[in-house]
Amino acid sequence: MKISQTGKIIIGILTIAQLFIGLFALIWFFSTFLPVIIGGNEAEIEQLLMLSIGKFIIMAIVLGVLSCGVLIFYLVHAGTNKYISITMKVIWILLLIFFGSIVEVVYFFMEIVPEKSMTGRIEQN
Repeated sequence: MKISQTGKIIIGILTIAQLFIGLFALIWFFSTFLPVIIGGNEAEIEQLLMLSIGKFIIMAIVLGVLSCGVLIFYLVHAGTNKYISITMKVIWILLLIFFGSIVEVVYFFMEIVPEKSMTGRIEQN
C-alpha cells in the first residue's frame, strides 16, 4: 500500500494522539475522582459524578472511535503489505490485536515511515 508523505504524517499524528488522549483520561480520572472518593463524602461524590461523567463518556467515545479506526487501518495495512511474508503478516496482525496502541507505534516506525518495510529487509538477509 503506497502512502503519501502527508498521509504518513496524518497517520502518525492519529497514532500518537490516541496514546496522549488515553494518558490524559487516566490522569484526569485519578486526579479528579480519587481524592473525592477517598474523602468519603457521599454528597460530593454524587455531585462530582453528575458533573464529570458526561465529559468522561464523551472522551471515552472519541478515544474508542479513534482507536478502532487506527487499528482497522493498521490491520488492513499489515494484511496487504507486499514487502513481508505471510508469517510476518500473521505475527503483526496478532501483535496489533493483542497489544494495540503500543504495537501501532512500533509498526508505524518500522513499516509505514520507511520507503521499504524494515521487516521485509530483515527477512531478506
